[in-house]
Amino acid sequence: MARKDKTEGAQRHQILTTVGQRWATVGPLSAGAAAAASGFGQASLFEIGLCIPSTCSSSDLRASLDETVKNYSLVSNILSCDDASHKALSPAEIGVTIMFVIIGLYLFAGTALDSYQRMSGKKELQGNIEKILIAGSFLTNGEKILSTKTGKDNIGCLNGIRSVMKDWKFTAISNAVVSVDTFFLLSGLLVAYLLLKELERNKGRFNIFRFYFHRYLRLTPVLALLIGFTTVYMSRLGSGPYYFYVNQFMTKPCEDYWWRNLLYINNFFKQEEM
Repeated sequence: MARKDKTEGAQRHQILTTVGQRWATVGPLSAGAAAAASGFGQASLFEIGLCIPSTCSSSDLRASLDETVKNYSLVSNILSCDDASHKALSPAEIGVTIMFVIIGLYLFAGTALDSYQRMSGKKELQGNIEKILIAGSFLTNGEKILSTKTGKDNIGCLNGIRSVMKDWKFTAISNAVVSVDTFFLLSGLLVAYLLLKELERNKGRFNIFRFYFHRYLRLTPVLALLIGFTTVYMSRLGSGPYYFYVNQFMTKPCEDYWWRNLLYINNFFKQEEM
């Protein structure tokens, strides 16, 4: 819209609608295939994103579209309707925001302490509080992440497994599910390798409960932060008719099934519920 109508009101509805052919026109086979993909009872020809005045409802738009296309054996469906009003923060959004602020303050404090110690020439850490703060320093962690030094336990032959060949003949592998298998191989090999080292260090003794608890603590906090960010922020990072798909396929599943992911049981449920 290049010009905003003064009678439009403060808000506008952002609507995503689809126009499709009726079953009698395209036949049950082709219509059924398209309907299975789109979730509606007719084959979708095209989708239109529209902004209309807030005084109009989605049913008004539906009636107008049906009147326009009725002579062409077409029918319209409203997929989503979203107004441009600013919604109040939910308790979940407030809680996740507070959590991210606390984490940000922790990282900032650790980085500030690390910078001060580097400038003052102090290298020894005094007490557990300093160690905990330095563990969150961007400087210390950045050096470790960007370091190209290899440790004594480095398995150099694994580095090439994750590479992608530029030769066109390799595209069948790089674009196939076998690419995922390489990461299964890496994970299984490293777990077995570390297990054997621990068995050697502990004279054949292995605490399986501590092993799983340690793995859970290493993986879950980052996963929980990602789920929290997706659940409360993705719906506010964009707007418009087609943003309906982001909310439907990313935000809504996280809102409903986040606990399954934190328990690592989401693979035992339907794909549309993941």
